[in-house]
Amino acid sequence: MIIGRIGFVNENEIRTVFFDPDEQDFVRGVAPSGVIVPFAVRLGDGLIAFQLRPGVVRTSSFTGALEALLNDPTSEYLWNIKAAVQAEDWQVWSRRVSRITAFKIRLDRPNPHYGDDDKIESVIEGIRVEYMRLSGVALDEGINLDDDLFRQAVNHVLRNYGRASISGVEADGSESTWIKLRDMVASVVRTIRIRAVGDREVPDEVLAQVTQTVPGGQTAADLHELDPANEG
Repeated sequence: MIIGRIGFVNENEIRTVFFDPDEQDFVRGVAPSGVIVPFAVRLGDGLIAFQLRPGVVRTSSFTGALEALLNDPTSEYLWNIKAAVQAEDWQVWSRRVSRITAFKIRLDRPNPHYGDDDKIESVIEGIRVEYMRLSGVALDEGINLDDDLFRQAVNHVLRNYGRASISGVEADGSESTWIKLRDMVASVVRTIRIRAVGDREVPDEVLAQVTQTVPGGQTAADLHELDPANEG
């Protein structure tokens, strides 16, 4: 395997104050800030394990940054980095997780009809839009899966009229995200949580351990499609 690190630097993020002995006064300034994301590449099949940085570096941010670095103008090859997912039915996943914590759903105007999703039809036709987004973060008890609007939104996406990213917590405390893109089988992205005391960056041996435990044969999914910033 190959071990590497990517630095995500945000220039001029932190305001600073220091005493300038020449000026004999306090001087304000700025300093760059950021995080380091360690990763390991399994050479046998190209699977990559990396450290998540919640709220700072998303999965799509990491895959996009690594892809851009590999596709330097001097590179001889064209690289494509995508998230590894496992196919899983919505009913199976939603029953397995202990609670659903958040969701981002895009609902497209259907062709030809809405089926039984009358609430979705009422909103899209009433506002007169080509598509709309529905998102939310759950209270402590989790999302109510039996709510008509949420249920119909998921059903609309399952009929291939939109896309969805729904996050949940499994019984062992690990996080997973169910995703459905247009013309793609519903899949799950899982997060491996390893609790340890130490440096901010995960040790190389832990990343190596993760690459050895994840089975092969993963399906690739482009999570950039779920980013609202990439909407047409």
